[in-house]
Amino acid sequence: MVFTLKKQATIKLIGTLSISEAEGYALERVNRAQGEATRFEAILGQYEQAPQVTRRRLYLEAMTGFLSDMKGLYIVDKGDWPSQPEICEEVCVDHLEQTI
Repeated sequence: MVFTLKKQATIKLIGTLSISEAEGYALERVNRAQGEATRFEAILGQYEQAPQVTRRRLYLEAMTGFLSDMKGLYIVDKGDWPSQPEICEEVCVDHLEQTI
């Protein structure tokens, strides 16, 4: 009888913890979504006032984040690209070798 009561108490405690975790997860998701919506509305307001400036700022922020993670950067002149496709292969292979 005592074993059964302990087992029931343990099961009830586990159930309560699972419900608490689920509620915490749901609250976290809702808060994150509300934060993202607020950020979007702020950017939308800026975009409506100055679309070109906002577009450029978003582009630069994205590129800054993207390029900061890169270890090397190769710039190939657009004019040389179609006439010398082997450069692209060399650059890509060199970059891969450096990162491996």
